[in-house]
Order: sequence, then C-alpha cells, then structure tokens
Amino acid sequence: MDIKQDIYSIDFAKTKVIWFADTPLIVPDTFTFEQEKYVKAALRTLFYGNTSVDNILKSSYFKNNVEIMLANKRGYENSEFKEYDDLRNIFFQFQEKIYLKYKQVLDNIDFEKKGTAYFHCGLIYKKLDSNFSALRMLIKYDYIYECYAIIRQMVEQIAFAYDTQFRDEIEDFQSPTRSISKLKEFYPKIGILYGELSSKTHIDSSQFPNHYYVNLKNKEDAGVILRSREKTFLICHRALIMLDLYACVFEHIFYNDIDHFSCIKKNKTLLKKRETRNYINVFGKNYSRLIKKNFAKDD
Repeated sequence: MDIKQDIYSIDFAKTKVIWFADTPLIVPDTFTFEQEKYVKAALRTLFYGNTSVDNILKSSYFKNNVEIMLANKRGYENSEFKEYDDLRNIFFQFQEKIYLKYKQVLDNIDFEKKGTAYFHCGLIYKKLDSNFSALRMLIKYDYIYECYAIIRQMVEQIAFAYDTQFRDEIEDFQSPTRSISKLKEFYPKIGILYGELSSKTHIDSSQFPNHYYVNLKNKEDAGVILRSREKTFLICHRALIMLDLYACVFEHIFYNDIDHFSCIKKNKTLLKKRETRNYINVFGKNYSRLIKKNFAKDD
C-alpha cells in the first residue's frame, strides 16, 4: 500500500507558537504580526459568535491587546533570544539544504534493479527522513537531552548502512553498534562523538550536573533540566558533525549514482575541505561570538 506520508508531515523547524486565551497555536515561522492580529481577532469572533472580525479589531479591548503584542514583539526583537533564534534558523537552513541535496539523489535511484546490500542501504537512508524531522522539532523547542538519543540512533543507522554495503546477504549484516567499528576506518572521529552521545543518552551519576540542579543542603532548590536555549547550540554543533557524517557516507555508498562529489575523493577517502565540515567551524565561531557578547552585557 502506497501511503502519501508527506501530507502528514510538519517541519517544526519552520514553525513558531503564538498564544490565544492560553491556547497555543502552531503557525509558520514567516507568520507576520498583521496575520497574527487577524487570526486572534477571528478566534475572538468565533468565541463571541454575534460580532464581526472588524468590530473586534476596532474594540478598545483588542486595541489594548495589540499594544501589548507590539511591546512584546519589540522586546523580543531587541533581546538575546532573537539573536539565538537567528543563529539557530541559519543552522536549520543549512541542514535542510544539505539534506535535500542528497534526498533528491536518493529519490532518483532505482533500487529495484540493485543488489540486496545496496537496496537495504537505500532503505536505511530513507528511514533517516523521520529522524531528521524529529531532531529538527526537538531542537526547535529546546528539548536538548532527547536530541542526544536521536542523533545517536542516526549515527548507528549511518554506520549500519556503511557496513552493509560490504556484505552480500541479510544473514551477513552486522548490528548497528558493531558497525561503528567498521565506520571508524572511514570516519575515524566518529568514535569520540558516539561515546559522547552514549554518555549523554544514558544518565548516570557522572551526568547529574548536566541533567539536574542538585543542592544537597537545601533539597527544595533541586530540580530537573528539561529544556535549555543556550545548550541547544551544543546540540546543533553535534548535529552538524552527524550531518557531515551523513553526507560523507552517502557519497561512499551511492558513489556510482552521484555526478558531483562534495565530501570524498575518487579513491573514496575523505576530502579535508568539504562544505559540511567547514560549516561546523563557522557555526562554532558565530555561537562563541554570541556567547561572549551576552556575557559582556552581564558584566
């Protein structure tokens, strides 16, 4: 059965939340202030049921609320949150650009005419589509620790695909975790990243400072860290390393179906200068500059 799954998908990285009467509304990130104003007026009209949108817009109550909305908008535009969001949105745009470039290649490959291993490599890479969607949503809404688990799963799947290309039959396929060792031969630094992802995913006593506010003298001050805007950027950095891995392994596996290479040489070894790797450094520098600027404000 062919299910058109695209009609159900939402790229949460391209959305934002606006509020009406304690009700969250998910709208496109490009939603303007005027659009927000009219949506809220329309919802208020539905609530009353005996008036028009124009009458709501002209009411003193709504005009007062518009002033509050404008004040909040101005406050946001001049805040560090806007700077964080701008940098994060640039990350989202870069990630989407790279991902769609390879997705287009993947969609054009006729896997029915390929061998067993090649066919399954294609399935594995297609499965990563939902992982990317989930990761973008979690990053957008600052759920930092869940991101580690998603990125770790993606690294395992990419490693599994890399290892699978060298095998003939399903019976010979290795487990994703065992495939990490094979992947190190091609992408040596993956071991360090995988180790970090595993330590952050599995919470033990060594990870308490990253997940909890612990105050043994006054336990009322203890708490759980669920979300963090600042720590989201460490996730973005790790997600970019994973994206670089994704692109490099993609070109290695689907070498014969690619016209232009960005990550590997003709002998299938890694290029040192590649767009995905370079952007990791650019992103890191921009974030460091933003942190220093905001810390300077506090001094």
